This record gives sequence, structure tokens and C-alpha cells, in this order.
Amino acid sequence: MVNILRPKQLAEHLSVSLSTVWRLEKTDSFPKKIHLSSRTVGWLEEDVNSWIESRADIKSTNNDGGPL
Repeated sequence: MVNILRPKQLAEHLSVSLSTVWRLEKTDSFPKKIHLSSRTVGWLEEDVNSWIESRADIKSTNNDGGPL
């Protein structure tokens, strides 16, 4: 089953503000939103979870304590 996260749900899922969701959305590394209607967007939960896992992988390989 495909689960779609709306912006507010995504913010809660990531424990960030809605402003941060929109800021992340503009980056190339964040999953692309999908248009559900002319005024409704969402993100595939599977894509978001993969992005989170990739961030954890990057952090675990960056052991020098510097910024990611």
C-alpha cells in the first residue's frame, strides 16, 4: 500500500516545522513532491523514509565531527 504524506504530516514525520518542509522541498536531495490535485501536494512515505536512511548513512560515515 502506498502512503502519501501531506505537508503537515511530513513536518510531524520529520519533527520539523512546515517552513523547514518547504525549504527542504527546494533542495535537489529531498524527494520530489507529487501533485494530487491542482492545490494539493504530498510525498511518498517510502521516498521520505529512504531519504532519512540516506541521511543517517551519510552521518555515520562522517566521523570527523564536521558539518555534513
